[in-house]
Amino acid sequence: MKKNLLTLIILVLCFANVALTAVLVITILPETQKANELITKVADAIDLDLEGGVAVDTSESVSMENITSYSVNDGESITINLADSGDGTQHFAVITVSIEMDSTHEDAKTYTDLSTYSTIIMDLINEVVSAHTLEEMQNNQTDIKKEILEALQTKFDSTVFTGVSFGSVTLS
Repeated sequence: MKKNLLTLIILVLCFANVALTAVLVITILPETQKANELITKVADAIDLDLEGGVAVDTSESVSMENITSYSVNDGESITINLADSGDGTQHFAVITVSIEMDSTHEDAKTYTDLSTYSTIIMDLINEVVSAHTLEEMQNNQTDIKKEILEALQTKFDSTVFTGVSFGSVTLS
């Protein structure tokens, strides 16, 4: 009789173990999935930063004699509304923009005449600059130039573009 009682106790403990394991899985699994999603988002953000850094560094490896410049909007200034800075006043930037290209790059012949892409380029510049406030334009022009460069390289799927320069900047 003791063997049957002992077997019955072991069987009950096994079922209890299975039940508690099921409860643990049901309660922990959603949290684990949320943690995995967060880790994936962080990893994606890091990959984007690494790719962006590589794209910006290309200008340093090109000698000045191999750089050609393209004046956006035929050298005329572009007026762009800036993002709201919270002071209740609409601010804008009047800028002239030039794009530097590597003339030895394999895609250089494809983009010799950028005037055919002028509206696309102006739209990219407008999109990037208008996302920034007056204070950001005053303090972080280098970062904004890098953003424009990255947007150009992404849009044209080429690293032929090596830099962006502001000829003149008037902020109001």
